[in-house]
Amino acid sequence: MHKPFDYLHRVPAEIWTACWALCSLRQLRRISVVCHLFRSLSLPFLFRHQTLDLATVMDRARPDNWVDHFHHAHRMAVRLDCLAASSFPTLVRSWRVSLPSPQLRIWLSWRFRIKHLGLLDEMYDRVMTTFFTTFGLYRNISSLHIAIDFVDAALWETLRCLPLLETLHLYASGLDVGDPVIAASESRHDDRALPAASPWMLRRLHLADGHHLLTGFSAGELPHLMHLSIEYVDAIAPVVRFVEQCPRLESIGVHCLSRQSSPPWVIDVPLRSLPLLHTIVGPPCLVRSLAPNRRVHTVRVVSEKTASLDDLISLCTDISRSTVPVNTLALPPSTPTIEFLRRLILLHPDVRELCLGIVNPRHMEPLSVCHYHTGTPPKPECTVDERVPFFCDAEAFTCFSGQELSDDEAEDVPISIDDVVATEFRISSEPWLRHYIEDIIMWICDGLLHLPPNIESFRLELQYHTDLLLAQQHNALAALSGRYPLLREVQVGRSDTIWRREGSKEIWKAEGKFAVRIVRGRDRGSVED
Repeated sequence: MHKPFDYLHRVPAEIWTACWALCSLRQLRRISVVCHLFRSLSLPFLFRHQTLDLATVMDRARPDNWVDHFHHAHRMAVRLDCLAASSFPTLVRSWRVSLPSPQLRIWLSWRFRIKHLGLLDEMYDRVMTTFFTTFGLYRNISSLHIAIDFVDAALWETLRCLPLLETLHLYASGLDVGDPVIAASESRHDDRALPAASPWMLRRLHLADGHHLLTGFSAGELPHLMHLSIEYVDAIAPVVRFVEQCPRLESIGVHCLSRQSSPPWVIDVPLRSLPLLHTIVGPPCLVRSLAPNRRVHTVRVVSEKTASLDDLISLCTDISRSTVPVNTLALPPSTPTIEFLRRLILLHPDVRELCLGIVNPRHMEPLSVCHYHTGTPPKPECTVDERVPFFCDAEAFTCFSGQELSDDEAEDVPISIDDVVATEFRISSEPWLRHYIEDIIMWICDGLLHLPPNIESFRLELQYHTDLLLAQQHNALAALSGRYPLLREVQVGRSDTIWRREGSKEIWKAEGKFAVRIVRGRDRGSVED
């Protein structure tokens, strides 16, 4: 009898990994039961990415489900304890953490209805304490996403001591960097966790507030920083002065500027600074200051106010002074005229991705809904929930439902694809249904406005008003894709409806919407048959 072929060890591990990557989670579970090679090869991948979303567990707790959420929090605590006690923390490469505010427990208006809700509070405290005291063990992480109410000096010192951290998303309401010497002595991690603090190795930094950049970092500590993104800043000038000292910076994003801020028209930045900058997201002042005479090819202008067309043309002129062609351009809300659009395309003939915020000049009232009040409904009687959840660390992961443990594969729901026959685009006949976006598309269809021939993404993002009818979106999609064959992304309405081409065919999908197939000319007969 021939000896069985040892195919498991003859085939390279990379091929096995590539094959397993095509399996579903349930299929992988079955493989893990019978294949020792799978477990040995997959162990590093199983612990590579860790998540802790305690904020959602606490925020969604209600009188009818608080026991389930208690057990969920308990499993989090046990998982953190077991992971810290094992040799696996060194395998972890990224953490995504979302922690609720301590004040959340006070805000719960239904606390008086749960007799033993204090157990959930205690489990919350256990998870928080365990995470903070063991976080320093994950010294090999390169990426951290953390949303937290407040970063104290001890946690900040722990972050500083992570030697391989390259990507940091820090969303916090407050930040206290404290005294480094005192913070190190009060740090909550154990002695075996971390080396001494060293200059940041960060390449990507995402912050909630510009104050955290200025108080938590110095430009000299970020010699490797390549990407900086800030959600909110009070003033733009200090941020510019900071980043001009980051020699490797390639992209900067400032997504919201305080309405009380009065930024200068332009900030003088030495040309020798930021030689690698290629992407800017921010208010007009930031764009004017950094785009000219640099190799900037991607610009997204952020502004909550409706921009005047004269200011936008001036801004687009400054952007066109980049030393390389701009291929991605997004402008804030406005009501662009055909003359403005012609000048815009003349300034940027090589743009491949164009996004315009559109403010409809026509007043469109949403349909009103009549409400008839028949009196105040009686308040239901309030009963006190006296349940006491049983929990045991050793049995934390033995109480899953049968469906969660089942190996049954759910069949994929077939995607419905409707045929849309390409016809001549027409503006809505009813005035109250008409959108300014339709005028822009009509200019294109009538040959009055020509988009760049290599356009790949064209987005007209409607602001403040009701969306275009779905049928009208389909007509616009057919008209635009027929004239510009390289188009792969189209938006003609609100930001939640973006149509994307599937492969090389005329099939377009929008997230949350069904797919459509554009049928043209000679293909109509086969569809009708």
